[in-house]
Amino acid sequence: MREMNGAPWWRRLVAALAPPPVDVAERLAGDYAAEIRLAHDLAEDAETLGRYPQPRAVVLKAAGRAGERGRRLRRALEDLGHPVIEPGPGSGLRTTSAWERLRARVGELGTMRDAYLTSAYAVEREHPEIATLLHDHHRAVEGDRRELIWTLARLAETAVNTTSPEAVAA
Repeated sequence: MREMNGAPWWRRLVAALAPPPVDVAERLAGDYAAEIRLAHDLAEDAETLGRYPQPRAVVLKAAGRAGERGRRLRRALEDLGHPVIEPGPGSGLRTTSAWERLRARVGELGTMRDAYLTSAYAVEREHPEIATLLHDHHRAVEGDRRELIWTLARLAETAVNTTSPEAVAA
């Protein structure tokens, strides 16, 4: 068998085709920042639903669950010895209606759900405990997403198509 540069050709091919190593801490840090921002944004969105107590309660519960997922990710980062950087402000969707903001959160939850699953599979070999955590978060985010979709479906678009008091004052 012919060797090139000291390694057989097939080993070089496998090395070239193998995915790059996964930086678990960076993935967790990104997920942590996304969860904290989402919790903050959902809590703010719930404030605009003051006239609708049931949908407001659903959004507040989703914000609490996002905050708890963020805390679990923070603990995992600390266990890895990675410095935890607090995320910046939220998405900045304050000028749109409550309906549009909540619809945007559904999209964010879908993106996060996919990211958790991708990350879980990527780290499964080296960090099975973190993969389990990410799989749990994947299921929880999907549950929050479904609940938010269900809540939005029960509301008429015109019912929540209100702006915040700050936007009315401006």
